[in-house]
Amino acid sequence: MEEPPSCVNADEPVPLLPCNRKFIPHNQTGLELAVWLPGGTGRTGTCTSRHAHANKEENLCADIPHLRKPVLFMIGRGGGGHKASALALRDCLAQRGVQWVDDIELVDVGPIVEQAIHACCMKFCPSGDDIYNWLMKHSMYRMAGGCSHFAKASIGNNRVKIQQAFEDFWLFREPALVVSFVPFLNSIMRASLTDACPGKLLVTVITDMEHSNSHPWIDPWDESAAKHILVVGNAKLEMQADALGYTGQTLRTSGMVVHPAFYAPGEIVLDPNACPRALIFFGGFAPMRTKRIVKSFLASQAGIDLTVICGGNAKLQKKLRHLKHPRLLVEGFIPASRVRDHLKVSAFVLGKPGPGVVSEAAICRIPFVAEAANLMPQEHCALQFIKNMRTGIVLKSLEELPPDLPDQALACKKTLKMHHNDAVFELAEYLQSLLGGHQFVDSRVQVIGARDVLEQV
Repeated sequence: MEEPPSCVNADEPVPLLPCNRKFIPHNQTGLELAVWLPGGTGRTGTCTSRHAHANKEENLCADIPHLRKPVLFMIGRGGGGHKASALALRDCLAQRGVQWVDDIELVDVGPIVEQAIHACCMKFCPSGDDIYNWLMKHSMYRMAGGCSHFAKASIGNNRVKIQQAFEDFWLFREPALVVSFVPFLNSIMRASLTDACPGKLLVTVITDMEHSNSHPWIDPWDESAAKHILVVGNAKLEMQADALGYTGQTLRTSGMVVHPAFYAPGEIVLDPNACPRALIFFGGFAPMRTKRIVKSFLASQAGIDLTVICGGNAKLQKKLRHLKHPRLLVEGFIPASRVRDHLKVSAFVLGKPGPGVVSEAAICRIPFVAEAANLMPQEHCALQFIKNMRTGIVLKSLEELPPDLPDQALACKKTLKMHHNDAVFELAEYLQSLLGGHQFVDSRVQVIGARDVLEQV
């Protein structure tokens, strides 16, 4: 679970999920499976084996790529950060012309875990991710942060069941590579992958700026970690990985993974005589309290126009448009390229300091204005990043904006000009070295022992 870094308009993940009964290993007949199609509905069919012909009546197995081994990107739905990072990497690989990009599948880990823990309740109870997202929508940040503690306890108490569910999943899918973008589950995915598919590599892309007890990404090294690479975007994560025994299995990038669209020039051209603009951006789903922030901004920041990205919050979008304020532009759920365009024409951006949003703003050289109140566990490190790197401003509350805010933001521009983060390109090149026969030669990345692991695969 984490704060959404961007509202990326893309297809939903198409996972293969276990049905109401456990997976049967792929070498047995009569495997029942649920095929979740882009429309969002599940259908059940039967295959005699992984490489068998589809059932003649339903022909459902034709929807499943059996001929080539998939590359599985494991994501979650609690916030938008997991999916946004996965899409960023996938799209970067596509831009590089990687042949196996069509074999990448985005898999939601939530239903696999929930099926293992309480299959009988799945049709009647909301998922943990849905509860988390509802709390975030209504600005109940402390309660949403508490979901992390509940998730950690629930996974720990049901580790054996969850590990078996993942092992069955790996046996059926037989992945060429597994890339994780989620916390909490990496040791379970690693142990189950080692048992089901010995020799296959697990790459964990840490989308937070630190590992913490409330948002755990790194567990102590053990024998099952021999084929586990951690992708870390800063010195603190690198130190934490080394302290837990991962020396020699760390890929150190120059920052957090951000969609390649944010590196391209913006396409919006402002009138030189137009008023300066600011942006309010909370990621994939802006909270309802954004309306109060908008009113405070319009009252205190005379002469500055405002753009608000509501993301998936259609109710907020409707309320803001009803204001019909001449200085206000309201957007809904938009692609990363459109988010980039708004960032690059803004004097500064206001929002919650999610690791992804803060990184996107820094790449666009735009100061980030955050508040110190109501922080999620994973946001403390992002707030510290803003303070230490001087890439933005930290206020007591976004509903109480100082009149000299534009001048404070302008002072951050000099530091932002020196900011460097090519993580998505560095990681894409590394994955090519794993699967595409591409030599990993990017001198900008410090690869600590990752090649040694690669040579063993």
